[in-house]
Amino acid sequence: MPLLATVLLAGGGCYQDDAGPNAPPSTQTPFAKVLLTDAPFLYDSITSVNLYVVRIEASAQMDTTAGTWVVFAEPRQSFDLLQLQQGTTALLGERQIPAGQNPDAIMYDPFSKKIITCNGRSNDLSIIDPATDQVVATIPLDGKPETAVSDEAGKLYVNIEDKNKITVVDLATNAVVTSWPLSPAEGPTGLAIDIKTKRLFAGCDKLLVVMDAVTGALVDKLPIGDGCDGVGFDNGLKTIFASCGEGKLTVIKENSASSFKVIGNVPTKRSARTIAVDETTHEVYLPAADTEPAVTGQRPKVIPGTFQVLVVSKSR
Repeated sequence: MPLLATVLLAGGGCYQDDAGPNAPPSTQTPFAKVLLTDAPFLYDSITSVNLYVVRIEASAQMDTTAGTWVVFAEPRQSFDLLQLQQGTTALLGERQIPAGQNPDAIMYDPFSKKIITCNGRSNDLSIIDPATDQVVATIPLDGKPETAVSDEAGKLYVNIEDKNKITVVDLATNAVVTSWPLSPAEGPTGLAIDIKTKRLFAGCDKLLVVMDAVTGALVDKLPIGDGCDGVGFDNGLKTIFASCGEGKLTVIKENSASSFKVIGNVPTKRSARTIAVDETTHEVYLPAADTEPAVTGQRPKVIPGTFQVLVVSKSR
């Protein structure tokens, strides 16, 4: 009778920024959940199989170093495994970490070994130690942080969406070092980095801006689809991807640190705005869903039960 326990780590508030400036502060925080499920039991004569869970411990091992075991939850509760058949699950425990308001992006930085959330409503970054599940620093910003990337050498680059700039943070001191304007581009959302060529790729309104990660100089700007909300980079293929809400994935080739070219626009879905890139398989993943007809001034409502992940790969 195989058991399956899963852990989910997530940042809440992905849609809270559409609620308007007068909306109440988001109560969602980065959280982890442990769920228990069970395959169908084989013996009809068994009517109940109870599992008593006293304590759950978790190890924060997010890189090659050994993690530290901490008490995740102590439910001291009995669970009937026969009630968990047919795909149902039971919540064994959950733990929340109080970060800033409306965390819209979350990442792990291998240099500092910290989890970082970009908090869109409180205009700050939360620096979380995964070994203790504690916020060890809060870095105030002068605008709304949308996305952040690390150079894996101590510097963090943050898109400030409402100020049209990239802010640089020193993770050794947890302090802002400088900010670089993205003008003439506006509304930076997605952000990616090529650590080798030291280039930042900022997805803005109908433009992808290439910036020097050392000096802040603008290297290039290229046309992309409308409604960009995510940017990914495949280091092996030296390819940049901009996922755009109009239903388009713009693909850009990095020929060198100073040469970039749009090589195509892949049709996707209007809801496919965020992105993840698998640099091993070179596949691009775009979460999406079917939506109701758009209403002027509002984001189209998602049709329940239509969630899907679009997979884009290079033709062979």
